[in-house]
Amino acid sequence: MNFLVIVGFLAFIVFLILTIISLFKKNGKTKRNALLTVGAFVVWIACSANVDTEKTTVTAETEEMKDFDKKAKPKKEKEVIPTNAQVLGVVKKDMTFDDYNKAKKELKVQSEKNVSLGNGNLGSVIKTKEGYVVADTDGEKIFGVHQFKTEAEVDKYATDSIAKVEQAETAKAEAQKEKEKAEKEKEAKTRADSLQKNFDELIKSSNGVIVGIIENPYAPEGTNDQWNVILSDAWYNSQEHEKERFAETVGGTVESFVKGAGLVEMEDSVIVDFVDTYNKALAEERIIMGGYKIKR
Repeated sequence: MNFLVIVGFLAFIVFLILTIISLFKKNGKTKRNALLTVGAFVVWIACSANVDTEKTTVTAETEEMKDFDKKAKPKKEKEVIPTNAQVLGVVKKDMTFDDYNKAKKELKVQSEKNVSLGNGNLGSVIKTKEGYVVADTDGEKIFGVHQFKTEAEVDKYATDSIAKVEQAETAKAEAQKEKEKAEKEKEAKTRADSLQKNFDELIKSSNGVIVGIIENPYAPEGTNDQWNVILSDAWYNSQEHEKERFAETVGGTVESFVKGAGLVEMEDSVIVDFVDTYNKALAEERIIMGGYKIKR
């Protein structure tokens, strides 16, 4: 439509000029040019009026759409800032987390933010006129409600809570270690007492030949797999074959006692040697061939 307005205007100007020229030249075209000028003028005016009408219509439609959008768009409910008393009136310790969310909805407030309290727990922070209210939650219920004046106090509370949780976890781990250590020591003592009881019975049954049974003092500490059987001078009065038979019997018995006490694994070997009261070697176990080599 704007195009026709421009064309009509240009045509009106052109034919108006031609009409004036034809009046001076008197070439007989004056009447035709005058009619064309009038026609171009009419087209120009008509199109201009139509453009104004369209603009008015579009403007009216635009205004109507704005009014419609205002009416159709729901008004956002204004969030309010409650007082501490209002929050504490509905937010209670031991309430469920669902009830807490309902309470916030009734107050028309949202959580300012959540802060970590450690151990998977959170502090739900609500802004109030006096400062902040923090509701401690594990996601199931509210287990604490606190008031603070500044956001810095809220952050410090969260930091201190995390530190307390970490300290508690450290103390719990240390207590567990001490408990396990005490249980191991108790178990070791029980085994040691049981082993010594077996040794005492073996010594008693030897009729004075065996004086004592101890760990080899030259063995690496904590190995528990090398033992010495201390014999009296009665050993020297025995025959060679009696000594060998005695060493094999007593050596095997000592080995079974040590393994039964759990000092070494059942599949591991235990070396049992025989010495006199002066620590002189009397019989040594053959590691490869088995049996005992009688030395005295």
